[in-house]
Order: sequence, then C-alpha cells, then structure tokens
Amino acid sequence: MAGDCRYWCGECSYRTPWLTEAEVAERQKQHFAEQHPEKPLSGRVEFREKKNDGVGCLAVVAILLLVLAIAAICRARPGEPVRPPRSIGVQAVFDG
Repeated sequence: MAGDCRYWCGECSYRTPWLTEAEVAERQKQHFAEQHPEKPLSGRVEFREKKNDGVGCLAVVAILLLVLAIAAICRARPGEPVRPPRSIGVQAVFDG
C-alpha cells in the first residue's frame, strides 16, 4: 500500500518507497540496525504533497472563462450589430 511519506537515511543514500508513517519508522529502525548499528538514528522523513493542489486555481480559471464566454454571447446577440461604446465629448477650455 502506498503511503504519503518516505525516509531518507542521514548516513548513506538509502531511502524507502512511499509508505505510511508507521512503516517508515519501522524501516528506519531496521536499516540502522543492519547498516549503521553503532550510530544513532538520523535522516529525514519526506511527506508527499497533496495530489489536489492546484485544483482550486483550475476551478477559478474555468469560472472566469465561463463568465467571459457568457459576456461575449450576451454582447453579440444574433440580428443586432455590435456597436462600439459611446464616447463622451470633452471640450478643453483655456483661460488666456
């Protein structure tokens, strides 16, 4: 059964496959007992990142694209020409 963490030995290049935390602790003890009996336990445990990271961002992008598509459809109705927005006339007044 694949887990969410693995152990890396601090003394050599040994590492476990992805296991549960309990299995990693047991493998670490076994490895040190067999390969480094005179040394204290060392190394690090790596935790796998969650698989659903980025799903929230993907959902936001999908919703934005949907809103843009709806806005484009509503703006260009069949049979009606698309008109540019009205411009506001501005007059400059100079005192002089």
